[in-house]
Amino acid sequence: GVRMTALRMAARLRRRRARLRFLVLDHLHLLRFPRSAKMREDEVIAEAVRELKALSIELDLHVMVLAQYKREATDDMRKRGRKPVISDIKGASAIEQIADKIVMLHVPFKLVENKAEASGNDPERRLRMERTASAIVGKHRDGAEGEIEMQFLGERFSFFEGAADE
Repeated sequence: GVRMTALRMAARLRRRRARLRFLVLDHLHLLRFPRSAKMREDEVIAEAVRELKALSIELDLHVMVLAQYKREATDDMRKRGRKPVISDIKGASAIEQIADKIVMLHVPFKLVENKAEASGNDPERRLRMERTASAIVGKHRDGAEGEIEMQFLGERFSFFEGAADE
């Protein structure tokens, strides 16, 4: 993981030298910083999000932080075909309270019907991603919430504007 102090120093340096305007952190749960042994996971996440927001304000730059969904939520989304909600994100309550925007990517999975396409007996291997995807804006402090349809190319993990052609 990356230490918060190292990230802060690197961002300040790059902001001065290269006019850094946008910082992407992949991912929130790998960020490390000194903490009390008594801190719960949600407190650690809240502290990390607060630090990142303070860095964003201090350096006047946009910060995008990737976070993962809870394992149970991911399993449920696959089984029931549902879309994610903010509470599916690991540390959601702290993130929702502090973040200005929360956007969740959703790529539906579909069970492969053709046995020739399925590799092995593992049901997870019989799932394949659809060519459609959506960005779900679950929180937007200064704007509208909603869903944006996109095309998804799984081989390249690329997203494209507009709904996929049928």
